Amino acid sequence: MAQRFLISDGDVVKTVTGWRIAVGGVVKDVLKATVADAGIARQYYPAATSPSGGDPRITWSTATILVRQQSQTISSASIWFDRSIGVFIYNNYPNQNAQGTYIQPALTAGDTGQYLIRVTSISGSVVTGSPTGVWLDLSADAQYLWELVQSVVGTLVASYTISIAADDGGGNPVANSQVDRIVNFNSEVTGASDIGWSDIQRDLVDIKLGEDGNCILTFNQDGTAVGSAHTSGAFVENWLSGTGEDMTVRVDMVSGTPPSGSALAFDLPLDQVRKWTLNATQVSNTVGENFVNEMDVTVTDNLLSTTKRITMHSWRQIPNTETIFTSEPTWLLSETTNTVSNQAFIEVFTDGTLTGKVTSDFPYDEVWHSEAPAASDPEKYEVMLVNQTGKSIGIIGPATDVWLSLATSQAWTFTWDEPTYQLWELLLRIRRIGQVSVNKEVKVLLGNLNDAGDPDFPPNDPEILP
Repeated sequence: MAQRFLISDGDVVKTVTGWRIAVGGVVKDVLKATVADAGIARQYYPAATSPSGGDPRITWSTATILVRQQSQTISSASIWFDRSIGVFIYNNYPNQNAQGTYIQPALTAGDTGQYLIRVTSISGSVVTGSPTGVWLDLSADAQYLWELVQSVVGTLVASYTISIAADDGGGNPVANSQVDRIVNFNSEVTGASDIGWSDIQRDLVDIKLGEDGNCILTFNQDGTAVGSAHTSGAFVENWLSGTGEDMTVRVDMVSGTPPSGSALAFDLPLDQVRKWTLNATQVSNTVGENFVNEMDVTVTDNLLSTTKRITMHSWRQIPNTETIFTSEPTWLLSETTNTVSNQAFIEVFTDGTLTGKVTSDFPYDEVWHSEAPAASDPEKYEVMLVNQTGKSIGIIGPATDVWLSLATSQAWTFTWDEPTYQLWELLLRIRRIGQVSVNKEVKVLLGNLNDAGDPDFPPNDPEILP
């Protein structure tokens, strides 16, 4: 039923366009009226106050929209109207589908004869789907859909007017209720792309103590891209998945320090190696460069392009003088006896001292803190024992290769009771939290000659026993 209110003015039927009421002797406009229609309360608005200019339920606006889709094979740029929720949805490439309301409250199958929709061509290609050029009952189908389909490489465009109006009961729009909206369609087929480059972000970090930090991005002619970084984030990725004709790479700065090497902000043909380096060097005895940047790296063929965000962090660290080691830069903890078990110990204490010893001796007794043996702030320091040989068997104590707080003392025990020898090559690192570490090389050599029968033990290799 149309949302109108009619009265008889003599022999003429007229539509009510507004009401007035006297309140306390003052005449006021009525913005909304409710009447009983077969037991159902229906609301009626004067035309001047209706959101559509004539009907309060129509929320379809006059703002132009673009329905766009892109595909490598078949592309369908579509817009559809869902009766059950009163919402229209359309393709919005390269973003997710967009939506809005066109009638509220939503319609049901029982609301026939109330609202109409019509799609009329303005220019361009022909859309398919639901009928065009005629008024359709919005309640007759659960969903109406129009789409512009492209099945070959190229782009189709079209422009249509989509109108929504109240039904006068005879399949025609009620005066002043019709809302027209221009909808432009764009449907593109690109064909298969040769791009293998993904849009997954990469983060290169190269932080070195006493050496230059160098984050490097290289595009090779063999179709691979290599991100080089000492600390983290290194990767190898294919930028090519096809023949690779007419492909280019472009690096655009987003923020930070620009890298050196190949040109920035230009499409560079990939018929030769392209390379960018963020280099951090030493400025003085106490200062090392620390550079960070963000870049968008785009690979393009003659059809499409893919952009990846890459960050670089290059830092040359200068040794921290607050953490000290006295005595030897290298420890050799060696015990080769005929006992059942040979042991060595590395202990780092909260008082600022540390020891390296074997069962029968205490060869190393040093300090790691300038205030030892009464360090006032051990909780501000960390220790890491790096297991450079990767041999975990025989090591007892906290985890290796991770930073451990020196708020508590840390100790490791090395045990070997086999009729052979075992060598652990280690790096003992101590640092103030967040600063550069000071490192000590440690070699632990344990052997048991009991029933060994090994004529070469202990080994004479100078790299093992300097």
